[in-house]
Amino acid sequence: MTSSQALQETQMSLERTVIARMDEFERRLGSFSSSTKKADLEELTQEYCSFKETVLPMLRLLQDQILRIAAQVDEMDSQTRRNALLVSGIKEDDDESPEALICDMAVSVMGISNFDKTSIVHCVRLGVRRPDSNRPILVKFGNLKSKSDIWMSKTKLKSSQVVISEFLTKPRQRIFLRARRHFGISSCWTRSGTVMVRLPDDSRVKVLTEAALDELCKKHPAVTPVAKEAVKAPIAKPATSQPKGSSPKGRTAPSAPATRSKTAGSAASRDKR
Repeated sequence: MTSSQALQETQMSLERTVIARMDEFERRLGSFSSSTKKADLEELTQEYCSFKETVLPMLRLLQDQILRIAAQVDEMDSQTRRNALLVSGIKEDDDESPEALICDMAVSVMGISNFDKTSIVHCVRLGVRRPDSNRPILVKFGNLKSKSDIWMSKTKLKSSQVVISEFLTKPRQRIFLRARRHFGISSCWTRSGTVMVRLPDDSRVKVLTEAALDELCKKHPAVTPVAKEAVKAPIAKPATSQPKGSSPKGRTAPSAPATRSKTAGSAASRDKR
């Protein structure tokens, strides 16, 4: 993944350099005075047009190839993570055994009786230890069945602080976080390392690239839900003059009765029943 990123950075640097040269070319072209020979001006114009028509398609082709390579590398990386899960929220101790913690959780809490240390190939805490947090545990299973047993039983952990998630690649993790911010947490999930999004029309789509997510966000702008509030009573404007029949000075007029929302009214009707 590092080599593809370096290649992409090289392409971007080349693109910036070419664009800067083109800007300089245009500046020089615009600085020609009326005394410049017409033949020289036409020659410079032709050189510029030829340069532009040659370089820009080349840059676009290079960018497209880099994106294809990055997508292939990301897919291969995702395949190596098929048998892995991240377990967050388990308290971290000095003399702990991550394998024992996972096995105890699987058997005692999740009810998977045939799960033991032989079901785990690799198990380790990720990141640098900090006193104010518990590092997630990366668990790599010996086969897909062991992983599936844990994944399908994760609903039994709802009452605890433990959260089980897929071990996504960095590009897919970025896509997942962006999709959740745009479409909402309940409308985004992962399946076998792939980001899934439920659209407003209730259709489901796979999102594998940032470009694909950009297109979805354009087609389906984010809608912020409006909180339901009770209808407030209108505030009367202070009268500029006291009409006939109004309250005597020093006495306040009775305020307008507060109105209730339809939701509150419905609830009151049900209570009376």
